[in-house]
Amino acid sequence: MSPVSGYKIPVITGKQLIRDQFLKTDWVKYPSVRDLKLAGRLVKVDKTSLTLFVAGKTQKISFKRILKKAVKNWLQLESILVAGDILGVKKNGQVVLLTPFRGSDGAQYTAEHAQMIYQQARRQYDWNRFLSGVNQFFAKKGFLSVETPTLVNSPGPEPTIDVFKTSYKQGRTVSDKFLITSPELHLKKIVSQALSPVYEITKVFRNNEHSPKHKPEFWMIEWYRPFSDLSDIAADVKELILFLKRYLNIKGKKPVFEKTSFEKILSEKYHYRFEPTTGEGELKTWLKEQNIYFSDSMTLDDLFTMVNLEMIETNIDPDRVVFLNQYPPYAAALAKLDQQGWAQRFEVYWQGLELGNAFNELNDPDIQEQRLAEDNLKKKSNGLDPLPIDIEFLESLKRGLPPTAGISVGLERLFMALYQEPDIAKLKWF
Repeated sequence: MSPVSGYKIPVITGKQLIRDQFLKTDWVKYPSVRDLKLAGRLVKVDKTSLTLFVAGKTQKISFKRILKKAVKNWLQLESILVAGDILGVKKNGQVVLLTPFRGSDGAQYTAEHAQMIYQQARRQYDWNRFLSGVNQFFAKKGFLSVETPTLVNSPGPEPTIDVFKTSYKQGRTVSDKFLITSPELHLKKIVSQALSPVYEITKVFRNNEHSPKHKPEFWMIEWYRPFSDLSDIAADVKELILFLKRYLNIKGKKPVFEKTSFEKILSEKYHYRFEPTTGEGELKTWLKEQNIYFSDSMTLDDLFTMVNLEMIETNIDPDRVVFLNQYPPYAAALAKLDQQGWAQRFEVYWQGLELGNAFNELNDPDIQEQRLAEDNLKKKSNGLDPLPIDIEFLESLKRGLPPTAGISVGLERLFMALYQEPDIAKLKWF
């Protein structure tokens, strides 16, 4: 029995048969795939077995089972097969070379390369199961899964986020369209009509974002609970993380959940009293006392961002799931303000990553319209183009959005935190 389909084993001489000769003269191109017991990419060959990458995992096959009496002809097999070849094993034990590896640069497929591909594929299987778990979690909690447009007239109001813009043609009419930076506005339109909990898993797009924690195209989940508040959203986040650890069979200690605030961290770590009314002058004076450099041209928003990055996030324990609340009013975004003047929002951190951003949703159409206009002014000062205001969204607020809490969570980041993966680029094929 031949160890490789299409090749008749000759008597071994001192000279080994070379792979190129086999492929040119002896290999049967386009071999049949009937009666295959398994098939995969060759990762490793040694003197007793083949290791194939099969359906997301490696599988070792003993030559005692495959080659039977042809084991003595290992040298011919070794000279023919290289890591990277796609092989099949028939039910009778015959090895079939289905597709030879031919690197475009002539380089051989190394075991290290195979392992890298294996890890990428393994991550993709993990990712698919992760998404399945997320969907199961929200289905069990009675959320309605919805779909909203990806190409929109108004992508979102965030002052610091650059957008992807394109031209939309209807005959001779050309208008601007944008890829969404978040499905938030459309989801709130749905909540205002359906009055029920909804969620969406969708791709979002943010221009000029590249780092180990950022990609311009990524997956986001947003969910909204009418007649609820931030405590309900925080409970969802906690339950989701614990559910996914069980569902994905991720070992390790149970995460510790912690609630803190800007006011608490700045008071305990720096003995500074941070209040909703803390202004630009006060903040600059204090930053000078802390020997933190800043430009005189920096706005209150810029200063707050600096404080957040250098003095808040650096004091968050990466091993804990931390809910950070009490944002100042100028950082309220689409959140309500409480009676003290703090924005009713939190961000959740874990493993050094900002995972999500939650609001007690602002449902006053007049204040919302004013904030959208202010956000466009901030965009302009940040060197970004102002964006069209979503009139349909404002109309939905006028018709009535019930008291609602919601959150957006970057799914790649949640996956990274669960698996302790530091680089977002390693999660996907592309």
